[in-house]
Amino acid sequence: MARNVSFQCPSGGDWYVCLYGTKFAGCCSVDPCLETCPQDSLFPIAFDPDDFRTIPDASCGASSNFYSCTANNTFLGCCRSNACVSGCPKGDLGPASLEQPSQRRIWGSVSGNTSSSPPVQRAPVARISSAPAEITYTSSGEKLGRIDGLAAISVAAGIMIAMSISVALWLWFRGMRATDHKHERVSESEPQPTQATASGKDSSQTESVSDHPVSGLRDLNRLGSRSLSTLGATIFVELCVCGFLAFLWYGHANNQTWNKIMVYGWATRSIAVAALVLRTAVDLQAALGSAILASLLLESGFGVQLHQVAGLSSMRAGGTSPWSFAWYAMEGLWRSVSHGRRFRGLYLVGGCLLLTSSLLQFASTLLLSDLRTGPLVADVSMSQVRPDLSYLATVSGNTQGIPRGSAWTTNPPSYPVFGEYHEPIRNREDGVADTGLLLRAFLPYKLADDRQRLSSYSGNALVMDARVSCQAPTVTQVQASAFDLSKSRSKIIRQAQISGLVSPTKNSTMLQSISTTPFNCTLTGSTTTVCQLALSRDASTGSLKSQFPDTTSFGTAYLVLKSDSKFAASRPWANFSAEQDGRTVNASASLCFAPWNSAVLNVELSSKENRTEPLLRYVIEDFTTYGSGTYQTQDILNHLIPSANTSTRQLLAMEKPRSYLGDLPPLYRRPVIQSDISPSFVGQTNNPLPGNWSAIMSGTSLVTTLRNFEIAPIQYVAADPAVAAIFNDALNATSIEWALSSVITILSMTNYYGQQPAFDRVDNVTTAFFEDVLYPRDHLGLTLLMWALTAHFIVVAILVVLFVKKTRLTLLGNAWSAFAQLAESREVMELMAGASVKSDAEVLDELKEARKDGLRARVVWQGEGVEVVVK
Repeated sequence: MARNVSFQCPSGGDWYVCLYGTKFAGCCSVDPCLETCPQDSLFPIAFDPDDFRTIPDASCGASSNFYSCTANNTFLGCCRSNACVSGCPKGDLGPASLEQPSQRRIWGSVSGNTSSSPPVQRAPVARISSAPAEITYTSSGEKLGRIDGLAAISVAAGIMIAMSISVALWLWFRGMRATDHKHERVSESEPQPTQATASGKDSSQTESVSDHPVSGLRDLNRLGSRSLSTLGATIFVELCVCGFLAFLWYGHANNQTWNKIMVYGWATRSIAVAALVLRTAVDLQAALGSAILASLLLESGFGVQLHQVAGLSSMRAGGTSPWSFAWYAMEGLWRSVSHGRRFRGLYLVGGCLLLTSSLLQFASTLLLSDLRTGPLVADVSMSQVRPDLSYLATVSGNTQGIPRGSAWTTNPPSYPVFGEYHEPIRNREDGVADTGLLLRAFLPYKLADDRQRLSSYSGNALVMDARVSCQAPTVTQVQASAFDLSKSRSKIIRQAQISGLVSPTKNSTMLQSISTTPFNCTLTGSTTTVCQLALSRDASTGSLKSQFPDTTSFGTAYLVLKSDSKFAASRPWANFSAEQDGRTVNASASLCFAPWNSAVLNVELSSKENRTEPLLRYVIEDFTTYGSGTYQTQDILNHLIPSANTSTRQLLAMEKPRSYLGDLPPLYRRPVIQSDISPSFVGQTNNPLPGNWSAIMSGTSLVTTLRNFEIAPIQYVAADPAVAAIFNDALNATSIEWALSSVITILSMTNYYGQQPAFDRVDNVTTAFFEDVLYPRDHLGLTLLMWALTAHFIVVAILVVLFVKKTRLTLLGNAWSAFAQLAESREVMELMAGASVKSDAEVLDELKEARKDGLRARVVWQGEGVEVVVK
């Protein structure tokens, strides 16, 4: 046994021993069990010197050592300096931890709550304050809704298509108006002096395209077949990629192609490939746009700096990028701010081209940001299931179930998903409460995850008839035996054994011929009692007709009793009373019938979304009083009882069976789902359920309930508190028939899944399950991409229009033309002498030495051809 060691915190803080988490031990002013104690909250430990040899060293960090000091004031703990000489300065203290079991046995043995022996304080335990959230796959992280995103990308796509068609039509109309001549008369290549220049105005204000009439080339010829083909092909590819992305983002699971892409994990691959194709098309357009910008600069009236002419001229061949143009633009602006202002329009367009083409390089990042994990239906497949016992004869005998006790007194382990087909009663009979046709199919899967992910199920499954019909009974010859004669002087008996005869008042639809039945049931104050009825051991009271023809099982009949006569006569309740020794018993009763049988039917189950099986929570209202908690059954009731809001029900829809002729248990076997209130085993010999057994819906244990009786009742069980809570809440929220049907369903599920290990019948079924996959569930990334691409389209369209209108001498995308215009220039040829082995920087230095770095060059018509002139 571990010794109780005394630790103190004389300098401050509280004593903590964290047996889990950080495993901290020591004095700290904050809780150190989730995160270790901060340096400024750490205090030294003192201890009883008599315990010096019994305290094992704790573990310290790499920068400190553990010290146990008994001289002067005792010290215990981790310190970066020698704490036994003059104590440990606060800045040298380190946290101690308990890594070994031997450490925890001694350090964690402190008890009591005195100054000499403070109590051990452990990390707090969090307590939920509301019902746990269901696991549903919704667009909880959606930044842009589906409808808003669709509208945004539709507008963007419309602008791109309209822009492309408009530019194409504009070029076509210009070509129609052009003459068949290859050249036209244009102004002379060199500008003539004008009054404007003589007065000191800048020559760049004159016509920038050409200064003398020459023969120009037609628009389409100057654009070039390669450039036009590139432009047309990239536009087509970009629009196709946009359409494909729209298909990925707005496709539906009903589309097999879309579903296969997502389920097989091809969403990320498809997006990556689409983004690569899109980036390639954008790069080609950006190169074409850069070539146009270079052409506009070279043919402008102001020209470019002389040392830049070689680079910009070669850019017109198309093998460039916006970054290359940006370099030349920044260099020119840096060397001559006043001259650069003349091209601010071109620089602005070039900056937009650089921005859009750069943003579109992150297409994959934008698109992948819209992916979220969510459920989609995988492929339909064949599988084998075990839905029931085979009841086949074997060498050792017939198939039998597992001997288990009554489900009435068993805590339901879960509330599984099931398939349901329901037909409400159209013409209700007065005084009769009927659920209508109610079939529930149990899923032959042991794991809750399989049941929750099931999307469709086609094949054999065990189906129970969960219909219940209740009515006000006729109760006669009532006698009462009170259980509280010596404890109560009241003239009203609230706890008694009630006996008499009961019979139905209505011969309702589907009701068999019911015999008047004797009953002997327990009445327990304000608690509801469900009393099982039978004529005798071998004779049934009768029940509802089963939906399954030729059923071999006996139905069930229950008399539901309550000592308070609070139910209105219009409901399926009858009020009656009895007297004993001048004392009166007042009670309400409802007579209910249920076929409670099952058959293996061929069913079709389906669900549009996966689901989460509901949980039953127990909330403690007063922690100082034992048993003061209550069950929160709302989720269970939503699961079991049909309502207008079907979205909260965690089940699969079952189509109406094509035939109710199914495989039934043999005549000698009780249905495996049927549960007896008496302690008989599940699945025993097929006899009527024994009569006069009462299940008390008090929500307490049998022992606790018996304390209310002076004389013990007979043939009596206390229903499990969870079962009782569901029944009582359903009774208060709805009606008796749905309360009893809900309990019968829960008991059937408890029996079914409890017997599942013994199931040996094998059937082939066709199923599909929801799989958690990555697929587009947000739309912000796609929308941003579409608008960035739209802006890129607009910039490229502007550049094409500017090229056609502002240039006359450039053959876009032609390298020889660009080279010849340089080679035929005498001024440029002088610069080229010896430049083949010189860097651009060396050429610029030579220009500076020759005082020619301020010269500018532009492309003009010179003589019979086009060349670069320098001024």
